[in-house]
Amino acid sequence: MHKEYASKGIHFQVQSPLFVTTKLAKIRKSSLTVPTPKAFAVSSVKAMGYELQTSPFWAHALQLAVMGALPSFVLDKVGEVRRES
Repeated sequence: MHKEYASKGIHFQVQSPLFVTTKLAKIRKSSLTVPTPKAFAVSSVKAMGYELQTSPFWAHALQLAVMGALPSFVLDKVGEVRRES
């Protein structure tokens, strides 16, 4: 979509969040890696207009970078362990 609409001055950005505390989430307490909705919103707005794809909250970006650097067999194993629990 970005390429299709760029000539019309319309830009898109994909923001990939991980866990955020909300009233509907099972995670109710914020932590280093789980921001409050306000903290996530602030980082989300600050990230607008810079990259086509981003994870605006710093801890989420770090987690995704680490996961991206791991070999796929490690991620598959982690997925298996999470499904078992």
